[in-house]
Amino acid sequence: MIDECLAQGVTPASVLLSVGGGGLLCGVAQGLQQNALPLVPILATETEGAASMHAALRAGQPVALEMVQTCASSLGARQVCPQVLTVSNQQTLVPVLAQDDQTLAACRWLLDTHQLLVEPACGAALAPLVCPTPEQAKHVDALPHGPVVVIICGGVGLDAQTLLKIDA
Repeated sequence: MIDECLAQGVTPASVLLSVGGGGLLCGVAQGLQQNALPLVPILATETEGAASMHAALRAGQPVALEMVQTCASSLGARQVCPQVLTVSNQQTLVPVLAQDDQTLAACRWLLDTHQLLVEPACGAALAPLVCPTPEQAKHVDALPHGPVVVIICGGVGLDAQTLLKIDA
């Protein structure tokens, strides 16, 4: 994805994405490293009910969550991959927690304003921009000025009627 951004003439000043098991995060970090962009911060958002990255960063190693409970089911990894800890040491990683209601609000905003339907996991990446808490706003305000790349994807397992009925 970073290669694609650069090919289109966009050098990200920051990247926002959601985290489940850590694969997307690690791939984006690798893309930034390979393109000599190690200082580009990654704002990595998890939902509170699936915060395996936060648990790993606190413990200094991957730990298995006892339970995963979130509307963002594709973020429901009980444990992040060990590479996430390596990324946290090599890249500016800003871990953010979002609530389920924020992720759903971000999904609905994207549907209403851009006619794009995404799963709640993708709404987590947008939540700090669309409906930030005061803590999230501090993180967003601290990002460097310049192009912000927000990675949003998915929608296969969801239709608009279902999205509008999901209750956080």
